[in-house]
Amino acid sequence: MSYEVFTLKYRPRSFGDVVGQQAVAETLKKAVQSGRVANAYLFCGSRGVGKTSMARILAKALNCPEVRDGEPCNRCEICRSISRGEDIDVIEIDGASNRGIDDVRGIRDGAGYVPSRGRYKLYIIDEVHMLTIQAFNALLKVLEEPPAHVKFVFATTDPNNLPDTILSRCQRHEFRRIGVEDIVDRLARIADLEGVRAPREVLETIARKAEGGLRDSVSLLDQVISYAGDEIAAGDLEQAIGVLPREHLESLARAIAAEDLPGVLGALERAFWSGHDPQELLAALTAFLRDFLVWQADPDGRDRDRRAAFFGELEEQMPLDRLLYLGKLFVNLRGDIKRSGHERIQLELACLKAARSRHLLPLEEILQRLGAGIAPAARAPAPAPAAAARPAPPVPPRAPVERPIAAPRPRPVSPGPEPTGSGDQGQAAAPQLEPRPEPAPARRPEPPRAEVQVAPEPSPPAVAPAAEVRLDLAAVRSGWRRVLEVVREGSTVLAGALAQARPRALDGRRLTLAVPAANRFLGRQLGEATARAGIGRGLEAVFGQSLELTIIEEEGAAEGQPRKQVQDDVAVRKFLESFDGGILDVERDDG
Repeated sequence: MSYEVFTLKYRPRSFGDVVGQQAVAETLKKAVQSGRVANAYLFCGSRGVGKTSMARILAKALNCPEVRDGEPCNRCEICRSISRGEDIDVIEIDGASNRGIDDVRGIRDGAGYVPSRGRYKLYIIDEVHMLTIQAFNALLKVLEEPPAHVKFVFATTDPNNLPDTILSRCQRHEFRRIGVEDIVDRLARIADLEGVRAPREVLETIARKAEGGLRDSVSLLDQVISYAGDEIAAGDLEQAIGVLPREHLESLARAIAAEDLPGVLGALERAFWSGHDPQELLAALTAFLRDFLVWQADPDGRDRDRRAAFFGELEEQMPLDRLLYLGKLFVNLRGDIKRSGHERIQLELACLKAARSRHLLPLEEILQRLGAGIAPAARAPAPAPAAAARPAPPVPPRAPVERPIAAPRPRPVSPGPEPTGSGDQGQAAAPQLEPRPEPAPARRPEPPRAEVQVAPEPSPPAVAPAAEVRLDLAAVRSGWRRVLEVVREGSTVLAGALAQARPRALDGRRLTLAVPAANRFLGRQLGEATARAGIGRGLEAVFGQSLELTIIEEEGAAEGQPRKQVQDDVAVRKFLESFDGGILDVERDDG
């Protein structure tokens, strides 16, 4: 008898034999029992979760002459031929290779013929999302109103690529990934039937590597049995299917936890020299961190994990916060490798960074340390004045203060020496004034505080020169942008309105602003009391003078013409369209 691979030999043949998809199996079974079978079914799910097997079971349940309670007998010729994929009434089509409109026309034409020996003719189209749009359109009519003897079953791993017109005509069933425990139970049953001794730990490793696909796990078990024979050990997985040995992973985890940088590089080197791919090592390390994270986050389920002793050994060095950081680090590493390559270098850098993460502190501890540092600093300001007086006031602040103090010297001179009228006495009085400033430094330990308080008064220099400078219209126009900036700090709305006005005349302290005649609302807006006050503050801050405002409306195209010219310019219009912009201001050169 020829050898039959496990994926075909142990393929589910009835609804009760399906693993992990009990909800879908029960729904279809009851539909067969009650005769409520839809015209078309859509089975969605990842690879190896039972979509095609479920379609064949449904076909057998519909055509089996000895069906009982919705289950096929699997003994009659019809059931056996459908299981082998040889029945003429059950047509299986690969949508990836038969995806054109001519192939669908063949389906549509063949649907008109009655089944040869069963009650229904079933079309099972695998990977249906690969059909072209034209093929889908040709399928619509027969899919919506098929002959009474025709049923359709579509299987796909990517339902999002199906047109809505197809989805709306199908009864959709979701096939989810199969749990590890269900896969392990299935593998244990197959191992018993084959007379193979396999520890549950080995079966669990195979199930995890399959990532929820029962077909993949059964195929891996078949491969391991071919290598190891009737008794499977944990070391056989490394040789047969390339599973990373637990010793390599644990030594790497210990080195990362203990910040042993040479140990990290050594563990990675041994793994690479053993022939393991960096992507495989990254996947194993990420899965390990995930399991460790779950172990710490769920204390009630710790005893169920076979690695509980190892996790307990690393728990103190790798607390929950550090695990969260490491998990995010290695998950992001997948995208970094995909974008820039250099798998081995990036994995080594990430592992070294993970080892250095031992010095990272939780946010709560950082805040506590900051709080502890702030408390002494809050008491320090009390002696601070004495400390400030000890080094004496800095020389730079004192030098500029002595010069203005020289100005009051005429005050002591005017009451005393001036009545004498003698120039010699005046000269003699001047030397007498020289020693008087010297005791002043003894009084100056207190004035430095006055210097700090009076420090804001250097702003008057802007006012003093402004009083000496006579404003003209040219000066106002040159400083107009600064006026707008000052007004914008108080009100952006007022600054936007003021930007459309232009200084037109300056008569003494009366400034005339011109606004376009077409925009009378703007004139009223700038004429309000609050607006005048805001503009006045801006003028006084820039020019050091308060100016009275007069707002006029300019007739004609004097204001509008420059803006219209700019708007009509071809280059400007293309620029605005490219960047979805607009014209805020048009500045004229009136000089």
